[in-house]
Amino acid sequence: MSDELGLSNLEKIDYVVEKTIKYHDNFSSSDVIRAMANLDDFTNYITARDYARDVSSTLTKEQVIEEIIKFVIRFSGTFYGNKYSNYCKKCTDFFHSLNIKDIKGNEVVDYLLKNKNVLDDLCQIFADLRYDKMSLQEIETVDNVQSSYIEKYLRKLTEKESSKKKRNIRIFKNTITKCQFDILTGFQLKKKENEYKVGNSLFAKTMIGDGKIKKDDSVLLIEHPTNKKFKLLMVADGAVGQKKGGKASNYTAKRVMSWFKKLSPVYYTDLDRLSYKLDSLLTDINSELLDERDGRATTFLCGIVGRDETLVKSSGNSRAYVTRGDDLIQVTRDDSVVQDYYEKGKITKDDMKFHVEAQYLTQYLGMDERKLCFDTCILRNDGYDSLILVSDGISGYLSDDKIREISTRTPRDKIAKELVEEADVGVSSRKNNFDKESYYDNLFGGRDNETAAVYTRKIRRRNYR
Repeated sequence: MSDELGLSNLEKIDYVVEKTIKYHDNFSSSDVIRAMANLDDFTNYITARDYARDVSSTLTKEQVIEEIIKFVIRFSGTFYGNKYSNYCKKCTDFFHSLNIKDIKGNEVVDYLLKNKNVLDDLCQIFADLRYDKMSLQEIETVDNVQSSYIEKYLRKLTEKESSKKKRNIRIFKNTITKCQFDILTGFQLKKKENEYKVGNSLFAKTMIGDGKIKKDDSVLLIEHPTNKKFKLLMVADGAVGQKKGGKASNYTAKRVMSWFKKLSPVYYTDLDRLSYKLDSLLTDINSELLDERDGRATTFLCGIVGRDETLVKSSGNSRAYVTRGDDLIQVTRDDSVVQDYYEKGKITKDDMKFHVEAQYLTQYLGMDERKLCFDTCILRNDGYDSLILVSDGISGYLSDDKIREISTRTPRDKIAKELVEEADVGVSSRKNNFDKESYYDNLFGGRDNETAAVYTRKIRRRNYR
């Protein structure tokens, strides 16, 4: 069962345990699990850091016990009997005792609530195996084990005889969105794909391409806490060739999110001053990435929507476009070697993405600060319909004509999704045939991470003259 944070109950338990034992040395994983399974209000046993307590407040003890039972029965259905023979015997004895007492699947939770010793033993088994003994690969095997008997038992487990009123769950509204939570916790980088919506005008999707083994892109959508018309959208693409590109993009997203939430609302009407303030923040982030001394680097692209204008700031080759009627206009310049070639007339714009040096950047966060600079563009809000930010996993595989077609003919809440999914499967072929050593003939989608963030305006009338 998932909520608006997009996490299953088991993922929530894992997250709460991980954060609590990280910040509280006096707590063990079994301590946390026992508290969650035995107490009506266990939140005081959970760390408040990294929103772990807020996440725990969305669970009831009955839900925690259900997840423990599910894990135990799945573990019993694997081939780890020899390696974990002691735990396997305890699990077998537990289910054997249920059969002897004729306790049906939908009665197990109530039985455990009345028999604390048995529940404590299961909590210990769950915590020992899941957080101390088993490898990640073994845990994944247990979580995905399938058999008709197990599935039948799990269905019975969730068939409630009584209609107990569950806690009215509220996910700390007006405090944090799913997008912010995924950035703070690192879930955005861990999941193959993430899709977000904030309000009725901000949309995003990010996905690991089939040709990549990890995600380096981060995306942020946020409304200012005091003025929901004051908005920010951001795309950061961990630099190619850097082992910690994902950490760089995630760190940048965290810093920008914290900065924007604390930003004075007066900047809503003064984007010129805001531009200088953002430059200062990005300079600090650049220095902080350099201080890590491990080569972490990322592109940066964001749009900040004010009262009358929109500020666009970039460093790297992630691109910003605006739509205006049926037109698509690129409003940022790629900070790349091939952009320099194009401006000098050495190659065409279409050839830029096919060039073997297409991913060589001239500007990014994490570079020598003496060479660092940012491209800035301020747009009139009434001069465009949608602002579209994309990583080079999209602009490097889709033509501008294809991006225009999707952006102007797709429902506004689906633009980001369509761009990402088209870039993941699309194939681009080079039109020119000369100098084949310097160019790829074809580009196959899915070879990079794909990320898009979109802001769409409510258009009352069209008057672009």
